[in-house]
Amino acid sequence: FLIDKVNKYFLKEYEKNICSKSKLKINVIHFLNFSKKEKINLFISTNKSEKIAKILLKKLNIEQYFKFIAGRDTFPFRKPNPNHLLFMKTKYPFKKKQTLYVGDTEVDAEIAKKFNLKFVLFKNGYTTRNHLSIPYDHLISNIKQLNNICDGYK
Repeated sequence: FLIDKVNKYFLKEYEKNICSKSKLKINVIHFLNFSKKEKINLFISTNKSEKIAKILLKKLNIEQYFKFIAGRDTFPFRKPNPNHLLFMKTKYPFKKKQTLYVGDTEVDAEIAKKFNLKFVLFKNGYTTRNHLSIPYDHLISNIKQLNNICDGYK
């Protein structure tokens, strides 16, 4: 029971301070506007809770750019289980050949591979692993590079 109390306290404090160190990477707004203009649907698949993810996006003032946000508790499966994406695809059908999975960890690479999606690895992310040890189709260090990559998947 102590672990439940500690976890509950942590989540409450995390929610209150969610944006104290969270900042948008350079060119994120540029890419989000590009996506909107090009009618590219954006989805989020995260291992944060859906509620926490939505609070963070709202505080960063970018929630309106995303068609759907799936957290660890949205479906009965969480990343890297490919059923997490299968449930998203059921809710919002998308063509795999026109879909890019963008992430910054080996978990993201694993789910993209399991779901047979092209994977874009953001090199300056949260993983502690060297980016060369994570399989990817495209490697980027600046979000603006996604514009050109997306042009190839229309």
